[in-house]
Amino acid sequence: AQLRGFLAIYNEAESKLREGDAPGALQILNTRRPAQLPAEFPEDWNALTLEAALEAKRFAQVERLVASHRHLIDSNEAAALWWARTLMHRRETTMWRPILDHWVDQGDQAAQWVFLDADADLVEGRLDAAREKLEGRRFDGVAEAQRRLRLAMLTADPETAWAEHSAAYANAPNAPDTRLMAATFLESQGRTALARREYVAAALLEPENPLNWERLGAYYRRANALPQAITT
Repeated sequence: AQLRGFLAIYNEAESKLREGDAPGALQILNTRRPAQLPAEFPEDWNALTLEAALEAKRFAQVERLVASHRHLIDSNEAAALWWARTLMHRRETTMWRPILDHWVDQGDQAAQWVFLDADADLVEGRLDAAREKLEGRRFDGVAEAQRRLRLAMLTADPETAWAEHSAAYANAPNAPDTRLMAATFLESQGRTALARREYVAAALLEPENPLNWERLGAYYRRANALPQAITT
């Protein structure tokens, strides 16, 4: 009877998730979780909760789940990518690099793993390595816009850089990642007011994602705008 009750709750949550109601699925999983999960199914419940939390953009819960059940991201690429990028921006290299190594040759989001690897090179000053990774690939849609924005940052000629930036930005202006890359590019060009606008836009486009606010707060710290940094 206990196992049947567990399966009924689990199946109800999974149905809601597959129907596109991630918040509804997550509410079921959070509020109706049995005090003790059947020995056969604890990982299934945690894996479904991680998937629902990610789809519902409840990133704080995603982080808690990954921190306490690290192995879950070995089978959830989207969660692995979000967590690896979060760790990379926090400069926790020893923690995110193994995630990249696990997924880079087997994941479905090839462009995002390439960008993560190239971004690490950019952050650590390995500009030639970043350029080589980016120039050797072509993508479609938003991913191609993101690739071109990164290349714009690596272009020595200002006129060429601005042309690349404008073309890439026009391709995907409402993607948070595009706005973040535009902000990074503008800041590198000394256009701090425009950079701030892009960091803010990225945070507002996906306000549930703490990484966007961390990036905005880091910008304020670099700009010595400490009151804003404290409240971000």
